[in-house]
Amino acid sequence: MNVEMIKLSDSAYSSIVNGGWRRLCNGEGTASTNVLGGEDVGFVLRKVKELVILIYNMSNIAKLEFPALEVTGKNYMPWTIDVEMHLESMVIRDTINFINDCSLQVKERAHIFLRKHIDEMLRIEHLNVSDPNVLWTRLKE
Repeated sequence: MNVEMIKLSDSAYSSIVNGGWRRLCNGEGTASTNVLGGEDVGFVLRKVKELVILIYNMSNIAKLEFPALEVTGKNYMPWTIDVEMHLESMVIRDTINFINDCSLQVKERAHIFLRKHIDEMLRIEHLNVSDPNVLWTRLKE
């Protein structure tokens, strides 16, 4: 797994590791090599950041309700059944119908759900699509 899949902003990274950093420094603002067991402070911070990113990426993978649509389309039929069932359970199935009067908020929920369950290359290919019905139709082709 590629650890650099996401980029944390400095403020987000700081807020995540701030509590651990304070414990590491015994409540003081600076760390000594004695506290770190002789390791370089920059090295330790880089390793902590890599670990935070890895945990974040793994938590996102675990959130998929079913396998994403592969770029080859090999799993298209079972994927469509899963998507339709999940959209129905979320009461937003109408968003993938050609004629619908769904609110923008409901359409966005469906759009996010669809994009989350397609391969990364398909996400990039259909980056400019904002309507879930249009995305659904294009994926069918």
